[in-house]
Amino acid sequence: MKSVVEEVITSGAVTLAGLILWLFLPVFQIKGINYDLSITPIGFKTVLFNQSYILISPLTITALVFFALSAIIPFIWTSTRYSLYLSLASSLLGVAMIVNSFIFQERYLHFNGYSVLPTETGYFYISFPLSSTYNLPLFLLFIGAGFSMVNAVTKARWLPVRRLSLIEKMNLKLKNNELIKGLSLFVDNLGVDAKVEERAIKTSGLTITKADSRTELPDDLSIFFPEGEVIIMGEDGALHIDEDRNVQYLTVEEGLKLAMIKLIERSSLKRGEVAELYE
Repeated sequence: MKSVVEEVITSGAVTLAGLILWLFLPVFQIKGINYDLSITPIGFKTVLFNQSYILISPLTITALVFFALSAIIPFIWTSTRYSLYLSLASSLLGVAMIVNSFIFQERYLHFNGYSVLPTETGYFYISFPLSSTYNLPLFLLFIGAGFSMVNAVTKARWLPVRRLSLIEKMNLKLKNNELIKGLSLFVDNLGVDAKVEERAIKTSGLTITKADSRTELPDDLSIFFPEGEVIIMGEDGALHIDEDRNVQYLTVEEGLKLAMIKLIERSSLKRGEVAELYE
């Protein structure tokens, strides 16, 4: 499973903040003397002289659901960029439901200077000096939808903060003596049938280990008579012994690239699926 990137966290946080705030503050209000009409998550709420009435609307409820899905989907489905497209579609549907709520409110609850007050026994019209207000939750939800669009277009790569490449991450783990742990996650994501040991990864005639001296090599590994192909990673360089026992000295970066290429060759994923995981 891929980690959640900063762009997805930003988009989801803004959208969720808008949804939580919407529970306490309506996205839109029409206010007058002793009168209030607001759009809440469950529908349209009207208040007249401290008497409140709620007209439950599927438009606002559906908007709430779509925006919530837009924020949550990229956190759950992290293995492919298509979750970004699904998140964008969900957020656009949420925007459409909000817009339809405004249209409903303008057409049926407030028109020609009169407001409609629904009651338990019917409706009546009132005319007060009124003022309308668009509140913060609306802007947060629309900004979150904008972030979802940018994520889908840029594949969630629009923040100026530079990320470490996969090679750089592995090099960092090598320096922190965590190379085998990092490669084991790489192996799991690729679906490689491999045996992960404390100091080595073994799979299909390939052994990858981290060592800077002969004493750090696994006990069952011989560099003179190895079984299959061997890649030994050190902090200052790498050693590659192929199946014909030809020895090649590589830089750290070359060794890491070769190790990952060899693991990808043994992967059960298709080339396009591998590209989606690590592009």
